[in-house]
Amino acid sequence: MSVHRLPILLLFGGLLAAGLVIDQDPPPPDEVVFGTATAPVQPVASPVTAATSTWFCPGVPAPPDGSVAGFVTITNPTEAELPALLTVVPNEGNPATRSLTLAPHSTTSINLAEVAPAAYVAAQVDIEGGGVVVEQSVARGEIRDPSACATAAAASWYFADGVTTRDARLTYLLYNPYPDDAIVDMEFATNEGPFSPQPLQGLVVRANSVRVVDITEQVRRRTAVAATVSARSGRLVLGRIQTFDGSEGREGFTSGVAAPTTAPAWFFPDGRRVPQVSERVIVFNPGDEVAEIDIEVRPESAEGDEPDDALATVVPLSVAPFSAGQYDITGDVGVVDGLHSILVTSANGVPVVAERVMNLVADEGTRGVSSLLGSRVAATRWLLAAGGTSDTVVEEVTVLNTGDRPASVRVSRLDADGFVELGDALEVAAGGVVQLRVNDEITETPMTLLVEADGPIVVERGLIFREEAGTSRQLGVPLT
Repeated sequence: MSVHRLPILLLFGGLLAAGLVIDQDPPPPDEVVFGTATAPVQPVASPVTAATSTWFCPGVPAPPDGSVAGFVTITNPTEAELPALLTVVPNEGNPATRSLTLAPHSTTSINLAEVAPAAYVAAQVDIEGGGVVVEQSVARGEIRDPSACATAAAASWYFADGVTTRDARLTYLLYNPYPDDAIVDMEFATNEGPFSPQPLQGLVVRANSVRVVDITEQVRRRTAVAATVSARSGRLVLGRIQTFDGSEGREGFTSGVAAPTTAPAWFFPDGRRVPQVSERVIVFNPGDEVAEIDIEVRPESAEGDEPDDALATVVPLSVAPFSAGQYDITGDVGVVDGLHSILVTSANGVPVVAERVMNLVADEGTRGVSSLLGSRVAATRWLLAAGGTSDTVVEEVTVLNTGDRPASVRVSRLDADGFVELGDALEVAAGGVVQLRVNDEITETPMTLLVEADGPIVVERGLIFREEAGTSRQLGVPLT
């Protein structure tokens, strides 16, 4: 049952008090707020003035036969030429390195199988300078799934979504970039209750290595698998690849980096209630207190118009300790059809992990899957490194205005001379969401985009693959 109540700006007000969203007065350009976290709670580019910066990509497939491919995409949007070192770490064999020179205003994409072919590889990019963004991509045929690499390792990591049914394979990639071994424990909250497989307790991840763990073999036949991965010693970076083979209707894959922290609020700019899409939100509570959650679904309004609070849907969800709950947006007839944004908020302050699962639905079954962790920060500048448009690939950029006043948003593409603006500025009302279909402005692959605003926003990139029927949904990377 849908409940209509507090408008989104009142919810933002509570988050502002918690220090998790930009202050009510628009911040200076390039400012990002992380609350009290000692490291970024999601990938964020270092300042241009940084002497050095490092990105950690936890793992992608890179087999020599090319049946599936893994890429690292590096964008240098700055005015400076920057030296960099790429280190590729295979799950079997020795690491390999490649020296790079990142030209100003450039994007470089590297097939990792050409550096160190293996079933899976992790990668690290060390840069003499700042302002650079690095994404990893899994590609199979036309379909590719780019996502930001991590900017810091951590002792704990979380996923809210996962499936290990007969048609699914859930793979975790644990990358330890440091000279000392890490020892980790894995705990799972499943549809059949908590589960801690003995082989995944005290798991050793050797120094300077990536360890591949087939969760499907350890947590069998579960329709819902949330996870906490904690290091007893050391730090690491955790990635996930979820695949469906099509034998039971679902087909496709999704990938990305885990969340290094829980949070009381999660933002999802792009959602939709349309016949060809199924959508749900999964909330994982890894703590020991009940989390009282509000999930607000706010429909798109005309550009520049204030959202109609009466059309917003707020659904309460109570999530028990170390368990996960979900809300089926597609099945809620109270949600207005079309584009919407989503805000997941902990009403009682218990921090959680939230993911949005969005699948494409065709007559023959589900042919595209995506699972996206929400944003925990807002910023005025976001970079989308590994996009592109063509006759068969559609790119969408969705912008959520998290501030309490209208925002003017500009979208630009990167070329050798800098950024070139695409179309006119978009006006986004306070609490509103707008979407740009990039194909309407330009056809170009590959393509790097910059999204800038005069107030705090959250930016999401969507890729739709028409020829092979697939989708990718990922957040942009804030620039500081």
